Amino acid sequence: MKYFAFLLIFPNLVFALDRQEFNEVRTALELAFSELRPDSSHSLHINDAPGFGPDYWWQLPMVHASYSKLELQHETKHHIFLFGGFARQPEMTKDGLAETACHEIGHGIGGAPYKTSGSSTEGQADYFATKTCLPIVFKHLQEQPSPNDPYLTHLCETYNPKDPHCLRSLKAIQSDVAYFRNYENADVAFDFASAIIADTVNTDPTYYPEPQCRLDTAIHGALQLPRPRCWFPKGIQRAL
Repeated sequence: MKYFAFLLIFPNLVFALDRQEFNEVRTALELAFSELRPDSSHSLHINDAPGFGPDYWWQLPMVHASYSKLELQHETKHHIFLFGGFARQPEMTKDGLAETACHEIGHGIGGAPYKTSGSSTEGQADYFATKTCLPIVFKHLQEQPSPNDPYLTHLCETYNPKDPHCLRSLKAIQSDVAYFRNYENADVAFDFASAIIADTVNTDPTYYPEPQCRLDTAIHGALQLPRPRCWFPKGIQRAL
């Protein structure tokens, strides 16, 4: 699970995403998963649970996203849940929502290191989201116009100049920055780095790296760089 908070609804608050945009992201994720999955026995289910229709999840005000897996005899079902309150956060974008969904998918197919519960660790899910998943999603999701950001452009030109998705992936992470600031009271920034140096990978099912470390991880994924050492002992210092 990536996020859990409550969003109060005020009549005059302007939300970032509407239902149509949410559905566009959902369609892109479904198409991307067919390329990302290990084989055809794996299936993706978004906001799909018995007894609840799609309107139910959209109407929920909680700022919440989560992952669960159901292993059957001949099929593995990957379930992700993206609540309407999460999609309607101020400063949320379609790409930002896709990045969170990729994180949740990463718990199922993101690879090692794993939690003791069997899913990929939070840090690995963050890394998989921007390094592997988002570039595939972007093939199926129309890009939204956004302001130029010289610093993010500098990062891509310095570390990943040949990747056409680099800048778009970094801009998607800006929704994470807004979340960490608004809901975790964390002063995270693109031009800063976590000072933590991990000596082991924490595989506890409830462990989350600190917000700046998670941001660093997503940035390294977008730049196609090794994982940062703030949670991955064999990683590298954050690229700035």
